[in-house]
Amino acid sequence: MSAPAGWYPEPDNPAELRYWNGEAWTDARQPNPDLLASLPPPAAPQPPPTDPAPVPPPAPAPPAAPIPPAAPAPPDVAVPGLDATLAGDPFLDEDGDRDRRNAIMIVLGLLLVVLVAGVTFLLLSAGDDDSSADPVGNASTDTLPSTSTTTTQAPTTTQAPTTTTTQPPTTTTAPTTTLAPTTTTVAAGAPERVASLLVDIVNLRARPDLDAASIDRIEDLAGTSIIVIGDPVNGWYEVRIGLQQGWMFGAFVLPPADGLVVLRTRSEDPVVLRNSAGTPLELDSAAGSYALATSTSDTLWPVILPDGGTAWVLGSEMNVLS
Repeated sequence: MSAPAGWYPEPDNPAELRYWNGEAWTDARQPNPDLLASLPPPAAPQPPPTDPAPVPPPAPAPPAAPIPPAAPAPPDVAVPGLDATLAGDPFLDEDGDRDRRNAIMIVLGLLLVVLVAGVTFLLLSAGDDDSSADPVGNASTDTLPSTSTTTTQAPTTTQAPTTTTTQPPTTTTAPTTTLAPTTTTVAAGAPERVASLLVDIVNLRARPDLDAASIDRIEDLAGTSIIVIGDPVNGWYEVRIGLQQGWMFGAFVLPPADGLVVLRTRSEDPVVLRNSAGTPLELDSAAGSYALATSTSDTLWPVILPDGGTAWVLGSEMNVLS
């Protein structure tokens, strides 16, 4: 096979390179840079002597040992297409191999930069889609109600000019209503007292009203101490239990306020509510087996109902707790 075209040491004179065109030697010649590189550098020039006495010149450096010529392999088979391609390759000059390597390294470096940039972009894109945040942002029903208005979000439909978008309803696990300021809220600095809770289950409400929204459901706290704030309103107390504050009916709190009496049925059955003549009413006691009386004289005792009304009970059916 024919050797590729290029500069090779002259077989008869290794100090020169001669161009091989792939088929035969040409007349083109140039100094052999490898041979010149092996020669020692010329001696540095000496400063002019100050002594008028003549200075003998430095001895010349001994010549380098000649490098035996490396004769190219004789061409075996000529490949016209390959020889023509090599002959027209612009990288095949005196530094052809080094230029080819440099070009290949540049191309590989660019490919590596593009690959790293692509992988980085894919990782960043994947990270943007990873989200575990709650899209609704519901507050826990155990959170203290603030004085700002915060009500349960109902389904809302937003009408756009051409598109109707419906906001999904907010999911809540229990009724949650802000305790808004009302005319019945006890003013700051109102007197406080310690009382005891009588029942295991009771609703803490936003206002002194049986129909008011429930702030929290108090469970398994019978016998627990609570704080009563201010005077009663229609038989209701504003109380503080732990971190929660709201309104509770007075039949469940001992001791009661002045002028009130807490009653409980002797049989622990629900209270039988009556009219002023003693006739039973078709009305269930919202307080269960408890009642809040304003008097315990005579046979019928007047009691305050949680809705603000008045009814009577038979004193013979009730026990006085306070």
